[in-house]
Amino acid sequence: MAPTGGDWAVNRFAAVVANGTVGFEVSGSTFWRLDNAGIFLGGYQRGTVVAENEFAWLGESGIVSVGDTTGDGNYTAFPGFGWDGSAGNQPRGTLVRHNFAHELGIINKQSAFYFQVDG
Repeated sequence: MAPTGGDWAVNRFAAVVANGTVGFEVSGSTFWRLDNAGIFLGGYQRGTVVAENEFAWLGESGIVSVGDTTGDGNYTAFPGFGWDGSAGNQPRGTLVRHNFAHELGIINKQSAFYFQVDG
């Protein structure tokens, strides 16, 4: 998906993908030498905890948090993309603590340890 309408996009795939969860937790894991992201949190998420993990040598970001919006106008081909986020289909209350990240963005140069965007 292209969250800003620019010339780059966010991949909705990762080693761990969570969509529509409550109380989801990933802790004590190692994400190492992946061509993709470590964790993807999408759509409705509440109370997610990501703690005490290591993210190393990843092709993209360590954690990607992407909300779904509506009101997409001419963008009907892209569900979850638009200007209206009032339906609450975004990750909220996410706790990220005591993680260790290094050598991220081996493939995607616009990467980060934690990337967050709404639709």
